[in-house]
Amino acid sequence: MKTGFILIFLVFGVYLWTTLPTVTTDDSGELAGVCASLGIAHPSGYPVYSITGKIACVLLPFGNMAYRANVLSCLFGAATVFLICLAVYKITSSGIACVFSVLLLSFSKYFWAMSVATEVYTQNAFFAAVILLVLLSESITPVRRLYLLSFVFGVGTGGHHTIVFLAPAVLFWVWRRRKSFSFSSVVFSIVFFILGMSIYIFIPLRAGRQPLFNWEDPSALDRFVRLVLRSRYSGQLAQGKPLPVTLYLVWENLKLFASFLADGLTPAGFILFAACLVLSLKNAVFMPLFLFMFFSGPIFLIAARTPLTVQTKNLLERFVYLPFIPVTVLFAYGLSNASSNYRRFRGILPLAILLPVYLFYENFDKMNMRGHYIYYDYAKNILRTLPEGALLLSDRADEMEFAVAYYTRIEKFRQDVMFIDCNAGVSKSIYGDDYYGIWGRPRLERREIVEKRLIATTTRDVFYATFLPDQVDIP
Repeated sequence: MKTGFILIFLVFGVYLWTTLPTVTTDDSGELAGVCASLGIAHPSGYPVYSITGKIACVLLPFGNMAYRANVLSCLFGAATVFLICLAVYKITSSGIACVFSVLLLSFSKYFWAMSVATEVYTQNAFFAAVILLVLLSESITPVRRLYLLSFVFGVGTGGHHTIVFLAPAVLFWVWRRRKSFSFSSVVFSIVFFILGMSIYIFIPLRAGRQPLFNWEDPSALDRFVRLVLRSRYSGQLAQGKPLPVTLYLVWENLKLFASFLADGLTPAGFILFAACLVLSLKNAVFMPLFLFMFFSGPIFLIAARTPLTVQTKNLLERFVYLPFIPVTVLFAYGLSNASSNYRRFRGILPLAILLPVYLFYENFDKMNMRGHYIYYDYAKNILRTLPEGALLLSDRADEMEFAVAYYTRIEKFRQDVMFIDCNAGVSKSIYGDDYYGIWGRPRLERREIVEKRLIATTTRDVFYATFLPDQVDIP
């Protein structure tokens, strides 16, 4: 295991070297602001991330707040890899299998990309790894494992809702050991789950203090419920009308998942992984790992019910980090079995380490975000071009609003500028409390009324940051 510890520090060092120096696209600016201000993030609020992010921002003695949030992703990424190393050792007792699993997961493009950005995903991966390790820890009594699983699962829902795709694996484990559980132990497990989920109480309590980042102000019960249930997206992955579930949709998403694996493992690695699956079919650990992979992979893609365009495929790809965890464990387990049980394959495990070594070589330049300042420059240049005391209205969340909100509120850049988020996500609504539940044309009409009145009464110079200048009729 000494080798394992050395590898984990090596992985963390690689992540730290390649991590983003500041904000980037997508949710980065918002989540960095949430960490720095102990705020409330976009649906589902991510209370665990807010709390751990604030701790990171306070304890880390160097770097801007966005960088500190990025380091948190590095830490959770490395911690997840460590737990997977322990899980693989428990089921294989093979140091080489551990080395293979550490390197494969760490340097796969899906997991590496999430470990160097301001995102909630490596924290979610950490909770998934804890659950997986508990499932495989036969030295702990089933009842104690049930309590621990229930609590971690409850807390994990406060990290990211996709943790629910581990439920089939957990329920399968519970069913297999059902004779070990009494009625009282089941009741207590429910209590532990609710206790874990109580982390969501943080959201209305903190929202009531009006932090700098306070998504849709969930201090009121109805807005709190909408936030947690992701009502803005109708419970879907993103906004828009979901597709009906058809055989065609299922088939296309199964092919998509296979293509993701082939891309992440290389075609040769994918074929070898498929062979490892076949070799592991009769082993006791196979089914929980397979259910974890199948539900967090293909079933998640099907449940997203999105049209498979280039844009949505790029969106869906970021979630492959989660099924890649059981993929890694199954791969290492299958190789260990082949090496132990088949004489002709005894040298395959050391040879297989060449795969993650190749992935490191192939992915390093793509994953190296060390000099990535595009959105830093983008947001700052928007603010630099504004005259003294200007009023800036912005209506493109991920591309502009989040980074601008971060720099004006957290880095205190251009404090003279009045910044308004037209989506009322990262700034308090000037459009009325009911604005959070209005969509489509009614929302744009509300914007026109309020913004025209604001322009007519303010003494500030007014500017818009938008990609859709014709979206609202503003003089």
